[in-house]
Amino acid sequence: MQLHELIAVLIQTVLAALLLGLPALPAVRQRSWRLFLLGVPKMSAGVYLPLGVFVFSAALAPEWKGAAKLGWLGCFCVGKLVLTPLVLWATASFYALEVFQVANRLRPWIVLGYFQGAVVAGVCLLSGIEWLLKPYDGIEWWLAVPAYVTAYFTLRTIQLVRETNTAPWTLLKAWLAGIPLWAGAFYYSWKTFSQLPDEPPKGCFVVTAAARGHIQLVGPFVPYQRHGRARSVNHQLLTFWAFEERWQATAPRTHRAFRRLYNVVGPRLARRLANPWFADAAYLALKPCEWIAARLLPEASPNPPK
Repeated sequence: MQLHELIAVLIQTVLAALLLGLPALPAVRQRSWRLFLLGVPKMSAGVYLPLGVFVFSAALAPEWKGAAKLGWLGCFCVGKLVLTPLVLWATASFYALEVFQVANRLRPWIVLGYFQGAVVAGVCLLSGIEWLLKPYDGIEWWLAVPAYVTAYFTLRTIQLVRETNTAPWTLLKAWLAGIPLWAGAFYYSWKTFSQLPDEPPKGCFVVTAAARGHIQLVGPFVPYQRHGRARSVNHQLLTFWAFEERWQATAPRTHRAFRRLYNVVGPRLARRLANPWFADAAYLALKPCEWIAARLLPEASPNPPK
């Protein structure tokens, strides 16, 4: 087994453990398949999707200063990553209450975790207003995630505060404790904006950029001609090209929706992969997607280059 294949297996194992292991814990504890079947959609809607949007929406930062309609606030999608400790706190509260169903659901850390989650999600939603000012062909759909997270966490916070008689001063102290993180988030947003170029950069895409990693990991490469252009490509790039061509032929509507999003996100991510080590990380991160593509449409995946 080659190095990249071994790493792919490890990544798939970890992902499977996260996707199925966390909702399985309360089911095993209470010996109930019903809890597991309910836990999977709860984890998907309350943990995996919100965390995914929180992290990957950073790739939607403006590419140059002229694209930031609200100035440095347009880079809050990057700066908000400093708030990750608060987000993880809120996520742990959600898991404890909704999925694991702890015996004492009114623990202070759970109540305050929901409060922090409501505040962070609300600010992220407000910062996304800039996307309504940009002609991005409907890509602003991602705002639906912080919208429903804000609504749910706010309602849950109100309910828990009433049940526990939590004083407003307690909520204020919890918010004040997070001020250093908020200050860091706004500073990092401003710093990101100040480092943007004054002119729009040229495009490049993630899978191509990921192939810029160390050849011992991302290789081997073979000569290939596409769209009249000869180039050297690795197996991952060939697999995604073949899969996309098949996808476009069989489901053009969903493919167009994917392309609309990828044409915005792809170049932004790719430009952050100039370092070979970052390219290696992107290559490994794409391995599960490559594996899924190859197995969903095995006839669309080329034979691995020798």
